[in-house]
Amino acid sequence: MKSGVAKIGGMGKNQSGFTMVELIIVFGIIIALGAILMKGILPGISSYKTTRYQEQVKVISQMVGKAADINGNYTAVTNTLLTSDYKATTSDLSSPWGKTITVTGDAYSYSLSTPNVPKDNCIELKQKYDAAVMTGPATCAAGDTNTVVLRFGS
Repeated sequence: MKSGVAKIGGMGKNQSGFTMVELIIVFGIIIALGAILMKGILPGISSYKTTRYQEQVKVISQMVGKAADINGNYTAVTNTLLTSDYKATTSDLSSPWGKTITVTGDAYSYSLSTPNVPKDNCIELKQKYDAAVMTGPATCAAGDTNTVVLRFGS
């Protein structure tokens, strides 16, 4: 041997790089750190969506209030009226969970119905709005994704 390098398995070069075991350990650590990070991030995203929805409820409620002032009641209040007469955008009427917030009214009250709300968000919204001045309790349909119904009135 001229160069002082031992032949390993018939190869004449140094073996360099990671072994399969080392790579598996590194990937395992990366996956574990990612899981820990996601546990910290996901509740923040969920809370953000709940806060965003509450802001949307305020904006929609202001538009509905203007419509009721003009019409004398809430019966004409619909998504169509809000988009045509009060410049509500698709974004204003789309929930953070990707579904349309449906606005309906009657003589003395109006409702906002939002499908596909994750269970934790639904419970949080129900607790928040049950304490608010509403004509009835907020409701959450049963299941992993729920429909939140908020009913407001005079």
